[in-house]
Amino acid sequence: MPDKNASSSDLVLPNLILIGAQKSGSTAVYDWLSQHPDIYGNPAMKDFPFFCKPEYFDKGLDWFAGHFKGHRDEPIVLHGYVHYLFLAEEVAQRLKDFNPDLKLIVLLRNPVERAFSGYLQARKTGNEHTASFEDAITADQRGGLQTLRDKVDRSYLTHGLYARQLEAYFRYFPREQIHLELYDAVRSEPAACCARLFRFIGVNPGFLPQLRRKNVYGRPRIAALERAVQKGLPHGLVHKLIPLSLRTRLRQALRTLNTAPADKPIMNPATRSQLADFYRDEITHLESLTGIDLQSWRTVDPATKDPATP
Repeated sequence: MPDKNASSSDLVLPNLILIGAQKSGSTAVYDWLSQHPDIYGNPAMKDFPFFCKPEYFDKGLDWFAGHFKGHRDEPIVLHGYVHYLFLAEEVAQRLKDFNPDLKLIVLLRNPVERAFSGYLQARKTGNEHTASFEDAITADQRGGLQTLRDKVDRSYLTHGLYARQLEAYFRYFPREQIHLELYDAVRSEPAACCARLFRFIGVNPGFLPQLRRKNVYGRPRIAALERAVQKGLPHGLVHKLIPLSLRTRLRQALRTLNTAPADKPIMNPATRSQLADFYRDEITHLESLTGIDLQSWRTVDPATKDPATP
C-alpha cells in the first residue's frame, strides 16, 4: 500500500477544497468553479470523503491522485466534501498535514434553515425514518449516533455550530487561506459571488460560468430507487469495471429522473423559534469570530419558502 503521507510533484492533487457546510449551496458553487478554464473539478470529487473515511484515506495519495486523471494542466485542482467543516476536529489537522498552502472555501447558511433542509434531505434519501422534524431533532439532542453515515446525515443541530468548527480550522490555517460566503449571497447574487471566489482563488474574476441551479426540491418518484441510488453499486468487480466518475454521473442522472417536483414543507413556527433560541449565542460568537454581520439570520420570515437549494 502506498504511503498515505507521501508527496510527489508528479501527483495531481487538490490545492482548493470546498469544505462545507451541507445544504448551503455547495453543489452549485462546485459546478460554477469547475467551469473556470483555470480550475479542474472532477464532479466525482465534489462529495468524496477521502480525508475522513479510513477505507479511502488509508489507500494513500497515489490512489487519491488517480481520481484526478482528467486534469489538463489547470493550475487549480478542486475537491470537496460538505462534511469536512462538520468534522473539523478530525479533518483540519489532516488537511494541514496534507498541504499547508491549501485554500479552503466555506459556505454558511442560517443554521435554523440548514437543520430543516438537512432533515428533508435525509428523509428523501432514506437515511432518516423519523416522520417528524421535531422528533428527529429531539433524537439528535439525545446523542447516540455512532456511524459516520448517521453522524453526517442526522446530526441536524451540531452541523450548525459553525463558530466552533471554524475555530478548529483557524488553528491550522491562516485566515487569508479560508474564504467564507453566505448561502443568501450564493442565491441572490451568484455572479458577484463567483467573482469574489475567483479573486480569492487567484484566477480571472471576470469569467462568468453558467449559473445553473442545483438540488431543486422534490420527492422521489420511486422510494426504493432513491434508496438504491443512495446505497450505490456493490463493491468488487462492478467497481473495477465502472470508473468512479461514470458511477457518479449515473447516480446523478438517476436521481434527477427519479425526482418529482414538490412544494417544500415549511417549518413549524414554534420549532423555528426553539431553534433560533438554540443558535442565538452561536450566531453572536460567529459574528465576533468572522466579522460578518449575521443580523439577517435573526430576522428570517417564517413563511419564506425556499424552492431550490443552489
